[in-house]
Amino acid sequence: MEAFYAPVTVVIPESLDYETVFDDIFQKATNYIELANVKTSDMGSLFKIKYIVQLNGTMTEKELMDALRTRNGNLEIAISRYVTKKMNYKRRIAMRKINLKTKNSSNV
Repeated sequence: MEAFYAPVTVVIPESLDYETVFDDIFQKATNYIELANVKTSDMGSLFKIKYIVQLNGTMTEKELMDALRTRNGNLEIAISRYVTKKMNYKRRIAMRKINLKTKNSSNV
């Protein structure tokens, strides 16, 4: 089976520790979790956090969203379309081929 990964974006108040606030939820719901990006918003009173996760099947996307929503005080949450490692690999190869063609045609 292919490994499916989904970007998850969560907004939390600055009073929560963004490094550990969702650890128990992600430990239950995922096989893989990566903190990809943290950004402040709303004059620094909120953190916008982006994770890359691989769900393990113990929770549905809706159950995961509900658990995150409960923890973050019902602020914004987004689970984006799934991507696969294989798809990313194919996309990188295709982009390299395009870049090589562009470089070769400009050198002529």
